[in-house]
Amino acid sequence: MYAIIEQGGKQYKVADGDTLYIELTEVAPDAETIELDKILFVSDGEKVKIGTPYLEGAKVIASFKTT
Repeated sequence: MYAIIEQGGKQYKVADGDTLYIELTEVAPDAETIELDKILFVSDGEKVKIGTPYLEGAKVIASFKTT
């Protein structure tokens, strides 16, 4: 399964286990994950969902570290 997300005015293809370097918005100092909710497209290899422009209720949960 993979998704196309929008973050910081850019689009990224993401899948489970990917490492992605993005410009991050502010998060709580003790946060371990971030919820990305601007999902444009999702595919599980057989079915496809396309947003107009975003998929309602869809989200990607990502763990992160700052550099």
